[in-house]
Amino acid sequence: MIEMTTSDAQGNFNFAGLPAGEYEMKAVKPGFEEYREPQILLEFSRESSQNITLKVGSVMEEVDVVAKGTAKPLPAEGAGKPARIRLGGDIQAPKLLNKVQPLYPTAAKAAGIQGTVILHAIIGMEGNPLSLRVMNGQIDPELTRAAVEAVSKWRYRPTLLDGAPIEVDTTIMVNFKLLS
Repeated sequence: MIEMTTSDAQGNFNFAGLPAGEYEMKAVKPGFEEYREPQILLEFSRESSQNITLKVGSVMEEVDVVAKGTAKPLPAEGAGKPARIRLGGDIQAPKLLNKVQPLYPTAAKAAGIQGTVILHAIIGMEGNPLSLRVMNGQIDPELTRAAVEAVSKWRYRPTLLDGAPIEVDTTIMVNFKLLS
């Protein structure tokens, strides 16, 4: 049996008439990570309350930079995992307002170099990328420079929590591909 409800403006919710037993609770809200409580025990004729803190979901952007040329294979590289901020409330996701397209470096294109630059940044309260870091180390420096130069000029409408701007983590993947 699945019972669903929505919360009021203060985040309070209730389930009336649930029989005693073990339950799983899940809280879902756009802009936040899903919350799961795998086991909640409800006792007969007793009220139960639960305080929940939802984590702000991270933002993910991906851009392809494609050029004509012959590709040279590169070794695969793993990505870093962004940290999360613990918050709750009404959230509005950031929106990319100005996306500067990276340029494929001429020397990298001539050498047949391609790959994905994985960047981590914090979208600041004014909507600009802060603390821009390269997450993968075995990537061509020319591709890295082109990705960082372009992404540092991106501008977002900031994430809003209860109407106020907040900083939020983002991961940006810039894919440099050569087409024959």
